[in-house]
Amino acid sequence: MRLRPPLSHVAAVAPAVLTVLVRLRWRHPRMDVQELVAVVRREATGKRMRPDHAQAAARLAGAIIRRLPRVFPQHCLYWSMAACHFLTRAGLSPVIHIGVRMQDGELLSHAWLTVDGEIVAGQLDPGDYTEMLTLP
Repeated sequence: MRLRPPLSHVAAVAPAVLTVLVRLRWRHPRMDVQELVAVVRREATGKRMRPDHAQAAARLAGAIIRRLPRVFPQHCLYWSMAACHFLTRAGLSPVIHIGVRMQDGELLSHAWLTVDGEIVAGQLDPGDYTEMLTLP
């Protein structure tokens, strides 16, 4: 999952990535996280995608989200949900994890995505976060 996908794969999935990101951004303020993840999974069901294209889509979504912090203020959550959508389409079973930690008296939250126990989206080492919610 950490390999860089070929540019042809990235170009092939770009329209789908932009569509998913726009839908996520539009829906996020209107739904809680559990509802949003359910919608993401439901929309991915039945739509097949090659695993290499799904990985390229997940990486591209992360790159776009990180570069637009005003549009996607909780970038780890958006990236995890977008990656969840595409990896589900590839027939994988991704799991979204949400954790919290205290830092300088402030409660911080973080989301990451795993497939078969390996972190594939979000911070690569969420070590200090206490996992509060898992959304299979």
